[in-house]
Amino acid sequence: MGMALNHAEKMKAEAPTPRQTLVHELVSEFAMSLRNLGFNDRRDAAFRWIAQSLQTILDPRPIIKRTTTTTSQQTTWLKDTAPLDPAWKKRVQHTYKLLVDTLVAHPNCLKVTRGPATVAPIDLVMMVLLVFEFQEKLSGSRLADALHALRMAARKETKDLMWKSEHMGHYVVFLDRLERLGEGALGQSNAAANDAPVAMDVDPPAKRQRTGGMAFHVVRDDSSRNVDRLFILPSATSTDVN
Repeated sequence: MGMALNHAEKMKAEAPTPRQTLVHELVSEFAMSLRNLGFNDRRDAAFRWIAQSLQTILDPRPIIKRTTTTTSQQTTWLKDTAPLDPAWKKRVQHTYKLLVDTLVAHPNCLKVTRGPATVAPIDLVMMVLLVFEFQEKLSGSRLADALHALRMAARKETKDLMWKSEHMGHYVVFLDRLERLGEGALGQSNAAANDAPVAMDVDPPAKRQRTGGMAFHVVRDDSSRNVDRLFILPSATSTDVN
């Protein structure tokens, strides 16, 4: 008897849609590079998590309010037959190329001092979101610093990097801080200081596809000017999606 299909393999076998086609293109172009950088692509995992990264990018809510989705929600999202904005599609493709190029050029940014050393699925989704949102605002070396700080921010809070909203919260807290403080959220650079900014001539579409997910209640603690803290309180129990 053959092995049952997992979620990624089922998603990959769905009928073609514009979203499905774009994910296939990204997998074809970047899955091998991501595998070489430490991402486990066993049993078509790259398809599922690249698709998830696009769904997370298209979430119209502020970064701090974005949460995980279930496999059922992801499958429904992939089946949407609406055409993709060409400029948005080009920006996504550039985002993946820039992510891979940055990780290859700055391999030290993948080294962590605690937690899993490999690139977890939630790492990939959130690193793609970071590059998509901040590529015009950070030089190549500072983008590498931000990618390293993003993964370390989560690993300082938990050893469990499963796809859960409570764990995604550690990443979005960092991204929210980066959005508000810019390079001030990163501290001193570990890479070349004279790296040129990344040129980008594509803007994301004005409207984004709405996705499902659990909402967070976010309270900012302003009691100290020197410490910026965000407390994320889930409104419901999150779904563990393996």
